[in-house]
Amino acid sequence: MYGVLVWPPEDLRVFLEGLQAQHGVKGFGPPHLNLRQPFDWPYEEEALRIAVAGILRGHPPFGSASAGGGTFPRGWCT
Repeated sequence: MYGVLVWPPEDLRVFLEGLQAQHGVKGFGPPHLNLRQPFDWPYEEEALRIAVAGILRGHPPFGSASAGGGTFPRGWCT
């Protein structure tokens, strides 16, 4: 499975990891933002890197804001 993720800047990553530890929760890997839900890719991994790099080329960095938080319903992934 593959996904398209954005990694937060260092200060935000440290804050989010501290928040996770404080509340005793753990995510799937380090803190990140999913831009594309997980998907199968039938070709070589390098082909995916080239495809994503081609799509992103020429697009400037973007900002993101959150208006609160929420949770997934219990059992959503079963």
